[in-house]
Amino acid sequence: MPKAVFEYNSFSIPDDYFKAQPLPDDPPNSIVFEKDTDTATNILMLFFIDKSEAMPFGNEKGVIDTVHNILSDEQGLIEVKSGTVSSGTSFIYTVVKTHRQPSGMQYILTLQLDFGVSVLNLQGYFTEEGITGERDAAIWEYAMREKIISTEDQSNWFADPYDPGFQRGIPMNFAERAQFDQAFPEHPLSELRKFVRFFISEN
Repeated sequence: MPKAVFEYNSFSIPDDYFKAQPLPDDPPNSIVFEKDTDTATNILMLFFIDKSEAMPFGNEKGVIDTVHNILSDEQGLIEVKSGTVSSGTSFIYTVVKTHRQPSGMQYILTLQLDFGVSVLNLQGYFTEEGITGERDAAIWEYAMREKIISTEDQSNWFADPYDPGFQRGIPMNFAERAQFDQAFPEHPLSELRKFVRFFISEN
C-alpha cells in the first residue's frame, strides 16, 4: 500500500487511492490522494498543523458545539468521534455535509492525529458525481413502506445525530445512517466511512 511520508511518521492509505498533484492554493507540503468512481470523487489532503490550531482531542461535546455554531444553512453535522488509532496515537474527526449547487452533496472529513507539538490534519472531500440523490430516493421509499415516515409526518427523516432539536442548516437524514452503507458502497458517505475505518485500523 502506498505511504504518505512525513517528518514524524508514515501513514497507510488504501491502495485504491492514487497520489495526485497538490493545487497551488493547498497548504505547503501537502500530500494529496484521489479515488474516482462513477458516483463519487474522493480527495484526501494530508498536512501538518500546529497543536494550537487543532480540535480538542477527547472533547467530542466541545467539538459538536463548535460545529453546530459554525454550520451554514447549506450544511449538516454527520459525526464527531475521538479515540486512538491502532498505534495508540489519539485521533479526533468530524464529518460535515455541504449541499452543492445545483445538486448533490459533498461530505467533508476533518481527521486529526495528535503528535504533541504538531498535529496531522487530514482533509477528505467525498463528493457525489453523476446522478445524485439515488441513495436518498431509495431509502425514502423504504422509509415510507416501513411507515418510518409518511406523507403527513416526515419528522423522522431529518435529525441531527447529537441534538434532535437542532434544526439549522440541513440536518443528517435517515438515508445517511451507516446501516445503509453496504447497500450503496460507492456512495461518497460510504466511501468516507470505509476510509476512516481503514485509517484508524492501519495507522
